[in-house]
Amino acid sequence: RKIPAKHHHGVRDPIKQNHQRFLKIRDKIDNPPKNIKDQPISRATAEFIRLKEEAKAGTYRPMFGREDVPRPIRKKNKTELPRPYKEVQNHKPLKGEGARDFLQRVNRATQNSLKEAHYEAKYNVDIVRKESGEVEIQKRQVGSKGVPTQSRIVKFNAKKKLKKEKKKTRKEEDESDKMIFKKDVVKFGEVCHRPPELKVMRKSTKTKTSKSIDEIVRPGRKNLLLNALLK
Repeated sequence: RKIPAKHHHGVRDPIKQNHQRFLKIRDKIDNPPKNIKDQPISRATAEFIRLKEEAKAGTYRPMFGREDVPRPIRKKNKTELPRPYKEVQNHKPLKGEGARDFLQRVNRATQNSLKEAHYEAKYNVDIVRKESGEVEIQKRQVGSKGVPTQSRIVKFNAKKKLKKEKKKTRKEEDESDKMIFKKDVVKFGEVCHRPPELKVMRKSTKTKTSKSIDEIVRPGRKNLLLNALLK
């Protein structure tokens, strides 16, 4: 059996319909905002800003699974010094080794080196590989090879100080620009009935003279040399 579709026969009482619509939004119209300085933006713009900040901080990862969820970044201590780069052995293709086997061997060595670096950073130790193939774990101590030298510490602190100075100068410039370009803060519900009246000083009043307004010489009243001949 064919089920008949519902037909829209138009608005039977438009005045009643408008009244019902007004009752739904009467508590939302003509109300001042909760925060005057708040400027709402669209959802797409907010999402774009969030992705931009995540990409800048290095925490953005596409959401494809549980493994791709961004992990919280551990904040480094101010006294913590940068660790040196871990040396990786220079690999060369062996005799009779194909390109695929060589790339796989390099990839395995790189992954092992990365795992060792993470382990050293986590437990503050040094992994030493001997020529015989044995692996020895040494606890990192002050003055060992893993701690940066004094020259590197000085460079790191100087670079950090330079960044702070640049940030401070940029902040001062922004504050000076704000002082120059002032803007009027219009409150909610404020009405302006006419444009502002700009009072500009006349050229005669700008000159530092003790003469009255009648004594100031105006155009057309100057005593020219030809005035005697014209009389």
